[in-house]
Amino acid sequence: MSRGLPPEAEEFLRRLRLALSGLGREQRDDVLAEIRSHFEERARAGENPALEQFGSPDEYAAQFIAESTLHSALAKGTPFALGHALLVAARGSLFALLVLLPLAALQLFAGCLVVLASIKPLWPDNVGLFFEPGGRFRAVGFVDPPGALHEVLGWWAIPVFLVSGALIFWASHRAMRAAVRRRLARTALPRHER
Repeated sequence: MSRGLPPEAEEFLRRLRLALSGLGREQRDDVLAEIRSHFEERARAGENPALEQFGSPDEYAAQFIAESTLHSALAKGTPFALGHALLVAARGSLFALLVLLPLAALQLFAGCLVVLASIKPLWPDNVGLFFEPGGRFRAVGFVDPPGALHEVLGWWAIPVFLVSGALIFWASHRAMRAAVRRRLARTALPRHER
């Protein structure tokens, strides 16, 4: 425990420790040691700890956790890690609704296309791209029973669905990584505060 810190700085550190409880002990201790060091430097210089630059301990912790989660997600690169990191960073904002949910839906759709391609040999008449007799589009996917609907792709449904699914997944994954990078740039803590 250091000497010379004002009570409000010690209270800030205590509350920050609680707010960072979701982090691993080592990472939490590193963050607290860095901030304590910052406070101690200011105290040695005869200055106040400048708590206002950190905001509330809860806000600072949330921002730090979001940034840490985003960095970790970029390193892992999996769709689940990226989606989770974006949800943590979004914290109920419109960002989650307007960006994350459509990207997650696209990845789910891509997975469905791959599944459809894999079951086409089992149900060749029920899987594909279906049109009504008048030429109007009716469905893509599994139709049971197809009835009067005409499946137009035939066995080409397998490569079309596989390639489409892979391309949609690749594009949505790239978009999600770009969203994580952009969100990380917006939530990054100033260098002297880390």
